[in-house]
Amino acid sequence: GKPFIVQLGGLRSGNWTYHDHINPSLRGSIVVKETNQVVLIKSWLIDYWNHNFVKHDQKFIDLALKICGESPSSERDAFESCWGNFFSELTQDFGPNEALRILDILTKNGKLASSDCHNFADEIGIDSYWKYSAGDRIEFTQNFTICSYGFFHGFMLEHVSHSQDFEGSIRLCDSLNLNSKYTKKQCYVGAGSGLSYYYLSILGGGSDGYVPTNVITESVKRCKSLKSGVD
Repeated sequence: GKPFIVQLGGLRSGNWTYHDHINPSLRGSIVVKETNQVVLIKSWLIDYWNHNFVKHDQKFIDLALKICGESPSSERDAFESCWGNFFSELTQDFGPNEALRILDILTKNGKLASSDCHNFADEIGIDSYWKYSAGDRIEFTQNFTICSYGFFHGFMLEHVSHSQDFEGSIRLCDSLNLNSKYTKKQCYVGAGSGLSYYYLSILGGGSDGYVPTNVITESVKRCKSLKSGVD
């Protein structure tokens, strides 16, 4: 069809390819242009890079809060777009551990709600998957468990959805030096969500958040066929 223009938040500037999780054969590209907000966020990151991280945390966070605001926000679209850009840039430039550390500070200080924390951790996980798939080494640490394990949910969902290698995703979960069986289970939860998207793309029928019974049945059957370190 013809090109069209929409406003998107949380994406770095550049050309981005995508596919429909429900119908992976449907593909396209998105051209993201920089806004004044994104340029300002980048200027914060450059300043942050030139100083010791921990020493300048409060100054950095105060600047972010001044522009993006706190939870709850009456301007949800602008709020989510601003923080989405912020954590996307932070993940790309400093890695997921640093992005999650700052997110944890904001949440513990009551500046971001726990539900927002989970959503942004999920987005950090998605951005991190693309760094990982491009060959970047990611050190999985305790930071990845914050915000109800949002990072693992986003990272593993994206891993399965795009690689379509469910077994490989489970092997990745098993290979991680995670501190508890529960943490590893949350890694599996993300992979299971990605598997559901995969079967939706094959079997169809899902709409408005509804997952058909046959998709659930096939997903569970595939899960039970595997042997892993956690039941």
